[in-house]
Amino acid sequence: MRLLRIYGIFTSGTTGVPKCALNRHGGLAKRFAFMTRYFAATGDEIVLQNSGHTYDSSLWQLCWPLTTGGRTVLPVQGEFLNLHRTIDTIAHYGVTATDFVSSIFSALVATVDGDERAQRKLSCLRHVVVGGEEINPRAVHRMRELLPGLRVTNGYGPTETSIGMIFHPVSASDGETIPLGRPIDNCFAVIVDDELRPLPAGTVGEIAIGGACLGAGYHANPEATAAVFPPPPFLTSRLVIGSICPGISATSTTAACFTSPAARTSRSRWAGSGSSWARSRWRRRPALVSGKRSPWSRGRVRPGPWPCSPPVARR
Repeated sequence: MRLLRIYGIFTSGTTGVPKCALNRHGGLAKRFAFMTRYFAATGDEIVLQNSGHTYDSSLWQLCWPLTTGGRTVLPVQGEFLNLHRTIDTIAHYGVTATDFVSSIFSALVATVDGDERAQRKLSCLRHVVVGGEEINPRAVHRMRELLPGLRVTNGYGPTETSIGMIFHPVSASDGETIPLGRPIDNCFAVIVDDELRPLPAGTVGEIAIGGACLGAGYHANPEATAAVFPPPPFLTSRLVIGSICPGISATSTTAACFTSPAARTSRSRWAGSGSSWARSRWRRRPALVSGKRSPWSRGRVRPGPWPCSPPVARR
């Protein structure tokens, strides 16, 4: 049976012409179900839509609260980068959860650091997801010091995987190297070599992720879909909803961490759900550094123990 497609989001085009990545109803539902448990949702959640509608992170901000009985706050469009307005909006509506890209989150920390009034305005926040760029450990740890009740999560995953499907709750023990995290339920992450073979602990390789949250390819672009979603060679049978590897990491508790603090992205391939990997080329994206745009460096990751423990399977 053909799985239901629920939405399409265009990729940024940093690796070529933008493509409309299609995602499945089941993948998005799995992501939302995980978030409900991860955030221990009670129906009192107030989420700020802090991303533009053309970004996939806006989907969870808009729709996930409505699955729990919570509320979504829609800010004035075009003011996502106005941090003082964002702080006032959070305080006015009592926002409990939102999402920032790392560069904006770092700017937010710099804005409230030393400003006790601004810190009080953010005291209602309980959860912040940071994604889209490499996380800034110093900024995250500083915000956790300023707001002790705040839980910061490092979120990872491309547009082709139902917004993202690797999470890591940041703790003080992470220090200056914050891992990407563990795959969510019924998804997996593997570190592989150039031949797509799983690598042992301590070896630098590429990230392979997939499972229930993997998308359905690219809209009206069968050539691109066929090129970047080949069968995963390290699986002995096709995946349906299960996963083969819930955690591969440098510390045995997380999926992967960048080997260089300067690494901003990785040459990635994604695998899962029946017949697909999604490949990307080396990507160079702009990052805001000291007020100027600089190219991101290439990132490589280091895996933990292989093979890993059995997957967590949830309905």
